[in-house]
Amino acid sequence: MVVEFTALVVYFRKFQKMKWIFRRFALANVLSAIAGLPIFVTTYYFPSGTAKDNISSLTLGVSFAFIATIIIEIAVFLFHCQPVPRRELVRAVVMSNFFSYSLLVAIHLFTI
Repeated sequence: MVVEFTALVVYFRKFQKMKWIFRRFALANVLSAIAGLPIFVTTYYFPSGTAKDNISSLTLGVSFAFIATIIIEIAVFLFHCQPVPRRELVRAVVMSNFFSYSLLVAIHLFTI
């Protein structure tokens, strides 16, 4: 979450205040948690099969969670917001989540 928030601040600091970014970030992460998205990333069960099956399962779970998180966060950041360039907003959300999910997957792969 620290990586994601830091990336959002880097992208949004010229458009919005820190308080606005933090409130939207907190709401987006609460909605993602309610949707159960962290479960796909943090609780990974190995399928009984080959290493290729294990990687495929992990990729599918992380991809689903990543796309769903992007949709939730873009909706949260666009809801009743001041005029922020949409391209900047989408780039900020995608890149912040990319960094966050990359770190989670790297930690997961190093611990197994």
